[in-house]
Amino acid sequence: MTTTVEIPVWLLILGGVLVSMATLTARFVRVVTDTGARSRGLQIAAKRLEDVKAAPTYASIDSLFVEALPVRVPEAPTFRRQTLVQ
Repeated sequence: MTTTVEIPVWLLILGGVLVSMATLTARFVRVVTDTGARSRGLQIAAKRLEDVKAAPTYASIDSLFVEALPVRVPEAPTFRRQTLVQ
C-alpha cells in the first residue's frame, strides 16, 4: 500500500519526466525543420549554379543572372535569392 508521501513524490517525478520529454520533442522538431530548410536551400543554390554554368557565353552572365536585391525563388516562395558576379 502506498503512503501519502509516496504519491506526491511519484507525481513530481512524473511531471519532471513529462516536461523533459516535451522539451526534447520541441528541440527535435526544430532540428528537423532547420535541416529540411537547409537542404532545400542547398538544392536551390545548386540549381542556380547549374543555370549559370549553362549560360551561352561568359560575357552574358552579368546581364542574365545578376540580381542587385534579393528576389523570391519561384519554386520555393519562402526563400529569397541574390546572385552576385565578381
